[in-house]
Amino acid sequence: MKKFSLLLMLLATTAFGQNFEGVVKYSRTFDPSKNFANNPNASRMRSQMGNMTMRPTIFNMFVKDQERAFKVDPNQDPGEASVVINGERRTFSRRLPKDELYFNDADKTFKKFEEYAQQPFQVSGKTTEIRWKVDPTQTRPILGYECMMATATESEQRTMPVPSEDGKMVVKDTVIVNELTAWFTDAIPSSAGPDKYSGLPGMILALDINNGVTTYVATNVEQKSVSSDDLKINSKGKKMTPEQLEKLKKEHMAEQMKNFRGGPGGGGMVIMGRPGGE
Repeated sequence: MKKFSLLLMLLATTAFGQNFEGVVKYSRTFDPSKNFANNPNASRMRSQMGNMTMRPTIFNMFVKDQERAFKVDPNQDPGEASVVINGERRTFSRRLPKDELYFNDADKTFKKFEEYAQQPFQVSGKTTEIRWKVDPTQTRPILGYECMMATATESEQRTMPVPSEDGKMVVKDTVIVNELTAWFTDAIPSSAGPDKYSGLPGMILALDINNGVTTYVATNVEQKSVSSDDLKINSKGKKMTPEQLEKLKKEHMAEQMKNFRGGPGGGGMVIMGRPGGE
């Protein structure tokens, strides 16, 4: 019966589309220390990189039918982040993320404002469908809504520095696999969700990426009018495809590694701006 009900819900979402209009607030937490959970070199990595703690970041998701924008809430105190290295705690000021996302689910397209190496970029392309597996027997309440669980995996290719066999750092294209657990409610007629994640027969109110490394939890859902300005994102920066920006990142990282090793024009590593501003 539950499987039949889920099928009807999927058909209804496809047939009637989305008609929710409003704003959803999400609290995002990031715990990089959980990346070490199953790593045999966890102790050494913690001593080198430290244990970092950061306060949650609040985001606003503006939804109007099949359009949505995801931006950081500017009305919050960035606060501070701290890291413990070799028993010593160091504190530093935190910047709010600058990335902004816009999605049009009708034509499966997205636009993104991203800052990389302190340079702005406009990235656009087609969205990638996530193949969710829904388990209607697993539920949890969020903001008074009964939410069902859905799971998925996603693979993405990133350019990142990794250690080589001789102990040196080299830049490689690395495939990253993310484990996703979402909690969605069919009581809100929208397939929207935080960040780039969507595609379920109801709104995603909580999302866990890689067993707690990154989590999003809705703190408020308000049905209200959403203007065209709400759906706009930062329009500054050079226009690029995702592939072009990834190529630029790869070249930039390779140059940084060369400088770090004391190559031509070297003398020290250039500090690279982290996407998202954190």
